[in-house]
Amino acid sequence: MATGPTSHENSNTNPSNCQELNEISSLPDEMSKLTKEAPVTPCAKSENSEKVGGEIKIVVAGGVTTKKVRGRSTQPRSESVEAYICTSEQIEHGTWLFLSRMNECRHAASSVVYEEKEENQKNKEKPSTSSKSPCKQKPRPLRMIVTGGHTDGLGTAFDIEELDLAQQNGPWSEFSLKTPLRKLYGHACVVHKHRLLVIGGRFDNEDNKRIYEIELTKPPNHELRPLIEMPRSICFHGAVKADGKIFIIGGTEGSNTRQNVLAFELKEILKGRNTYKELNPLPYPVAQMATAVWRDNLIVCGGRENDEKVLNKAILYNVTTKRHFRLPEMTKKRFGCNAVTIGDKIIVMGGYGEDGKPLKSAEWRDLAKDGTSAWKTFPDMNDERAGATAVRCNIPWENMIH
Repeated sequence: MATGPTSHENSNTNPSNCQELNEISSLPDEMSKLTKEAPVTPCAKSENSEKVGGEIKIVVAGGVTTKKVRGRSTQPRSESVEAYICTSEQIEHGTWLFLSRMNECRHAASSVVYEEKEENQKNKEKPSTSSKSPCKQKPRPLRMIVTGGHTDGLGTAFDIEELDLAQQNGPWSEFSLKTPLRKLYGHACVVHKHRLLVIGGRFDNEDNKRIYEIELTKPPNHELRPLIEMPRSICFHGAVKADGKIFIIGGTEGSNTRQNVLAFELKEILKGRNTYKELNPLPYPVAQMATAVWRDNLIVCGGRENDEKVLNKAILYNVTTKRHFRLPEMTKKRFGCNAVTIGDKIIVMGGYGEDGKPLKSAEWRDLAKDGTSAWKTFPDMNDERAGATAVRCNIPWENMIH
């Protein structure tokens, strides 16, 4: 493994030093400064902007659900998948539909959306030789790639599987991988160009401090390659990509829940250089929360603290100013939940409730409005889901495969 030189900046993470947390008072004018005056970075803008003339899909896969067996409630791991179909203008007026089931039950898995670039499709399609009609170019594949997770141990475990999101109800397919990932869960993934980065988690029943790379343009046998080691092992954390960096948020280290925010330069990681900055910490330790990116802000929703207290807290953490702002509390306490953004709106779905039972409820709010507006009810999912994995994609109408 190439680790290279290590450089980092530490912040005092003692929660008693409240002044060093740079917390912003919960006033609407301060929220306005944080969200409107802070520059929108090219990376954050490109990942959250919406294309016109297509449909939005929120795809939620796996997790733990609720079933009744002989009159008794059980919580089995699930292979079911459902999608919420809507437009960006009216996100609350969509519909949840079941998609094809995954090949494996997966709980505490991680997923990304990957669009295969045009240069990676050379020689895959031969032009039509017919003179009757011109050759119609097929749309580039838009795939949901799901990695790791707990399974029920039945049948052959697929380390990674993927779904073509442009198909209405296409099948899940195996993703060939030389190095097995069958015992990886509680990790996080981000995709950068043609590389899938796998961050932390529990690998082969041990806490993992590595960031791995899988190059997506080298089928049929993709290779899992270690890139760097993080300063500590981490599980059940958040990881998002913004402003040319990967931000790793909270999570557990052994029996301790962390409140750290680490920033790794993507270009340095891909060179095997372990260069990072430890930013101002979160205002509280948290793991198993939902995380998302909006403009140049990290959003952290729900989760559990050190004492396993279930949270309905939500915060906005600006990666430019390194300051955070407390959003209004969600309507439900939840951990093991998922979040996606659609334009200026964030949706939080599922998770375990305060009673430890999986939830099917969801809620949303408009982040561009002032910080005092309350969370609103979002249509329930078809199934209760906790510890699921979720992505959001936009599919132009001309790319829809019927």
